[in-house]
Amino acid sequence: MAPILIGPDTVALLYLTWPSRSMVPPDEHRERVQRFASGFGLILERELLYDRFRSQRKTMRATMGAMERIMSSLDTGVDLVRLAGRSHADTVSAIDLPLNELSSSWDKSLTKRERDVMRLLVLGHDNPAIAAQLAVTPSTVKTHVRHAMRKLGAVNRTELIARYQGVADTSGSSGRRVQR
Repeated sequence: MAPILIGPDTVALLYLTWPSRSMVPPDEHRERVQRFASGFGLILERELLYDRFRSQRKTMRATMGAMERIMSSLDTGVDLVRLAGRSHADTVSAIDLPLNELSSSWDKSLTKRERDVMRLLVLGHDNPAIAAQLAVTPSTVKTHVRHAMRKLGAVNRTELIARYQGVADTSGSSGRRVQR
């Protein structure tokens, strides 16, 4: 008789009767049985671990698939909101501030899209962040900023923001007179 071990636990007993006409001495026969039981225990342990691994891998794949479906549905929802027939007044900034609450006396001079860009610029967003928020390319944002700078008579983004918020002198630091 020999125990079949998996780790410290005995999971089975191997019992073999002694053959009546065996030429193998009893001690050697006992050692062979114990080696067989030990090897069988290692094989069984490995198979059980592999079975557990397959089960965990299946669970992980199902979980990752569910996460992928959730993430792709969120991405699709955001893209649809940004791209499909939304009203600019309903646009919300990254800090959950409705963009139509930010306004300036310059708004009449700017196009609707330039106003959207300016409102995000005032909140401190850079071109890529503004582009992502408005679902346009960064070069389009750059063009809107350049047009707003020309219309407000600003020479840089800081002056543009200051003029838009009514902080800067509207006569223009560059000597250009700005008309509203």
